[in-house]
Amino acid sequence: MGRAPRRRRRLADAVAVEITPDNTLDTYKKAWRVWQRFCRSTGLPQLEAS
Repeated sequence: MGRAPRRRRRLADAVAVEITPDNTLDTYKKAWRVWQRFCRSTGLPQLEAS
């Protein structure tokens, strides 16, 4: 992979961070914790294997 695609990806990630409201990020974090607890309690993997 060349430098240009990596640079574009880093720029896109930086823009996403800037335009995503803090409360959205907090909600994502809380939802992930709920998902982790559910997976632990049911014995399911957190991420789907493909």
